[in-house]
Amino acid sequence: MSNFLIDEDTDLLAAEFVLGTLDAEERANAQSLLRMDHGFIAMVRIWERRFGELHLMVEPVEPEAKIWQRIKTKIAEIAPREPVPEGAPSSESAPSPEPAAEASEIGRVTAREREVLRLVAEGYSSASIATRLMISVRTVETHRRNVMTKLGLHSATALTRFAVAHGLT
Repeated sequence: MSNFLIDEDTDLLAAEFVLGTLDAEERANAQSLLRMDHGFIAMVRIWERRFGELHLMVEPVEPEAKIWQRIKTKIAEIAPREPVPEGAPSSESAPSPEPAAEASEIGRVTAREREVLRLVAEGYSSASIATRLMISVRTVETHRRNVMTKLGLHSATALTRFAVAHGLT
């Protein structure tokens, strides 16, 4: 019975990995499994196919411009702040970054990474982004991870906040 639970949990991990809904710790766990577990690799490929086929059958729905603007405004208002690492100054005591510093942050991100960032901020799943850009889900996840690393962000919410603040959406 325990093997069934492990297999079911692993299958769910593979599905969420493809969807891009894992937190940083879960994503790291999934990436380590991708390096050494052929069964997990096979599950990820199956989920990539399943979600790819699903996105071919269902067209993305874009909200009306007014609704989308209200959504972005609400995200900016209610999005939780990124946790401050121990020993680091809080955002309340630290001065806000200079505009030049913000420009240099976005300058470190490649054009393709900006494109993925924009689509993430617009609410598309990794599988949907992959379909739209004609790349693999794994490539989308790599671009997402690279953007998060380059910008020091730790969640999809932070990515969205950054994209909205920098006019990418």
